[in-house]
Amino acid sequence: ERHLTHLRRELKCNADRLRALVAQYFPTETRTSKPDGGAVLWLELPNTVDAEVLFDRAIDAGISTLPGNLSSPRGAYRHFLRLSFGHPWCGATEDAIEWLGDEVHRMATAR
Repeated sequence: ERHLTHLRRELKCNADRLRALVAQYFPTETRTSKPDGGAVLWLELPNTVDAEVLFDRAIDAGISTLPGNLSSPRGAYRHFLRLSFGHPWCGATEDAIEWLGDEVHRMATAR
């Protein structure tokens, strides 16, 4: 029970950190979920951003994400992105979120 209590506290802290970094680095119209459980955060990106294109660019940069259309049987949610916060937090996590935010800004303004 102590382990689960500690784990829940860490996951909540990670979720709060991730939401704060998204607010800092992503376009202002980006919306985030507020999970009651689990270890993932969903982002709704600007409508002009294709999360699958972002996924491919992120993989090339060594960053793992999941575009929303891969979680939909109909391929919907093309401008949604899932990020995990279930791993130990480190500086590389913050660098990855900053990189993703910069890339989303570029993609949103490229059209």
